[in-house]
Amino acid sequence: MTDKVIIKNPVKAIRAKCLECSGGSATEVKECPIKGCALYEFRFGRNPYRKPITDEHREMLRQRALANFHSRNIEVKNVERAFEDDSKGTEIGGEQE
Repeated sequence: MTDKVIIKNPVKAIRAKCLECSGGSATEVKECPIKGCALYEFRFGRNPYRKPITDEHREMLRQRALANFHSRNIEVKNVERAFEDDSKGTEIGGEQE
């Protein structure tokens, strides 16, 4: 029995199928002569019909990612501070033991 890898991304699954069809050779996938195949345009593991992302959208995603990073960083610092307070013998409420 062979172990099968489960690929959840459909376009990546198409790439895997193309590699299987061409004996595992990426060069053979690139030079595939079967242009009538339904998977032909997807053989590189990319959707050729997907619109490219705009610079404005890229900047919006970057800002969102930075905000998410900073909020997580603040949460980590708050947890670290709570552990520091605990190691000094104080409770989180600020009362001494």
